[in-house]
Amino acid sequence: QPYGLRSVAASGRTQWFVEPPDDLVDYLEHHRDQLALIETLGLQSYICAPMISRDRVLGSISFVMGHSGRRFTMRDVTLAEEIARRAAQALDNAQLHGEVLRADRIKQEFLAALGHELRNPLAAITAGILNLQLDEELDAQARKTVDALDRQTRHVARILDELMDTSRVTMGRARLKKADLDLRDIIRGAIEMMSHQAKVAEHNITVTMCEESLNVLGDEIRLRQVFANLLDNAIKYTPAAGRICVTAVREDGEAVVRIQDNGIGIPVEEMGSVFDLFAQGHNTDLSHAGLGVGLPLTKTLVEAHNGTVRVFSEGVDRGTEVVVRLPLSEPSQVAETIEPYGVSAKRRVLVVDDNADTADAIQDLLRHWGHEVRTANTGAEAELAAAEFHPTAVVMDIGLPDTDGRVLAAKLRVMGNGTVERIIGMSGYDPQDGDKNSPFDAYLIKPAPYDRLRRLLET
Repeated sequence: QPYGLRSVAASGRTQWFVEPPDDLVDYLEHHRDQLALIETLGLQSYICAPMISRDRVLGSISFVMGHSGRRFTMRDVTLAEEIARRAAQALDNAQLHGEVLRADRIKQEFLAALGHELRNPLAAITAGILNLQLDEELDAQARKTVDALDRQTRHVARILDELMDTSRVTMGRARLKKADLDLRDIIRGAIEMMSHQAKVAEHNITVTMCEESLNVLGDEIRLRQVFANLLDNAIKYTPAAGRICVTAVREDGEAVVRIQDNGIGIPVEEMGSVFDLFAQGHNTDLSHAGLGVGLPLTKTLVEAHNGTVRVFSEGVDRGTEVVVRLPLSEPSQVAETIEPYGVSAKRRVLVVDDNADTADAIQDLLRHWGHEVRTANTGAEAELAAAEFHPTAVVMDIGLPDTDGRVLAAKLRVMGNGTVERIIGMSGYDPQDGDKNSPFDAYLIKPAPYDRLRRLLET
């Protein structure tokens, strides 16, 4: 087509008619829809400018001068081309943004699926390790091996938690369960978590904390994760037999925690990107390489507690200092009541999981705690077992091959006719939907914290 939007889009060149050319009428005789439009507009002068961005023609824009009788000039053409250029940039940016959002959604869906697939076998491994640790006849060498397996499994679980937390934070789905905490206890817990890694690296960790409590309103698990991440970085990026100093004090209404090391430091030019997701920095030692999610996640979690985190380094081989500031709060006068394990709260427990290894490992663990246990690997098997076994508690996976675990949980509760006192859901997926109509009395993310599972069953 010699005229109009398609012609300009194809050629990438502006069309400008001070007055309609003679052959335009002949052309329009064969394009009645366009002829009707032009007659309506009263076309007297015409500009069609291509919308070009990054050397790609995205479309074109037409400008028509109608019944006023004014004719477009070269100045008008320049303005029209500038408008088309800006419109093309806006459209291109919108398309790029859409592509980024789609790619991010695919990434987050992949991470969620990956987390589920990894958590399921990890649940069986964790339960199996705990079963071995409870074996009093284990010899010293075997116990040493089991303890090593336990540490490494916990390390894998922590990496997986970081990956999943990063996914949730990116999608705006991270939730905090805040309570009154003494930050000194959180720091001690984080140091205990990382003590084995520090010992292996022969690091000397010195801890200095004020005698007065550092009360903050925060999520215990997330804050412990923050300081464990920072200690993990200090341990990994400090050569053997290094020094790591941890201090926690009060300053101007804030709890201020400083973690200093004499490690490899950070190049000055990389200081601006230390909190970028998946950034690895100048470190090329694959033995120390991580996922690059620790510091970005730490920053997000600290800011979610209305705090700040800053990183300082004078350069390569000059060490690093990380400073975390959190607002202090008034301690609550209401003490948390922790129920003890029940002496007589032994139950008939139905374990439902499509992963037979996980179901068997949990069964062995619950039997060690004194419960009577039956397992099932599908929803249909669970219904048959419930009809024969009459469980008083159910521990079940949500993703079953033949039914939705939520539907099965509701059905088992009805079948029990009041005898099912507790249904505990377990899954590799993190329930962030906050379903108030959930059929579960509690929900544990695999690999489950089995001390909590025991408390849920026996209190």
